[in-house]
Amino acid sequence: KYIAVVRERKNELLAHFIDTQKPEQLLVFCRTKHQTDRVAEVLKRKHMSAAAIHGDLPQSKRERTLQDFRNRDLQCLIATNVAARGLDIPTVSHVVNYDIPEAPEEYVHRIGRTARNGALGVARTFITPEDGQFLVEIEKHIGLLLEEEKIEGFTESPTVEVKRAIADMPVGVAPRILKPLVGGIRLGRRR
Repeated sequence: KYIAVVRERKNELLAHFIDTQKPEQLLVFCRTKHQTDRVAEVLKRKHMSAAAIHGDLPQSKRERTLQDFRNRDLQCLIATNVAARGLDIPTVSHVVNYDIPEAPEEYVHRIGRTARNGALGVARTFITPEDGQFLVEIEKHIGLLLEEEKIEGFTESPTVEVKRAIADMPVGVAPRILKPLVGGIRLGRRR
């Protein structure tokens, strides 16, 4: 499933998701090293047990952070794709794609970090209005349409559905048609 949200409210949505879902252990994927650090700090300020893991950290720090997560001393691990490669932590109950992956294969890898060995798991992807094309590419790759989960107070924009509907339009056509409908929102299409 995905949750449509404007970029400025992602941190707020993540905190709300954690408060309502109460994950045993949560793995959050971000696109950049800088973003993993920022998200971890936001969660810590909200008194949540969180740490970032990425390639700029010394190997000893990464290993210690992973061990803390495995030992359940950390509730939330915020990671980049590279840092999370090969992770097998059976207690991960929830995965959140804070930033939608740019490659469909990354999506499959990320959500595969939960529901291991027959356990139940929850995976959600935060989608901003700029992310429409990435969503379409993921859906084509997995052969399914992802269901939107609407969360009161966060999902007030129809832009993701609009983008899905126009994803296969010729590149020059969509902006002309949609401008009156969605104002100045960037379409997120690749050329």
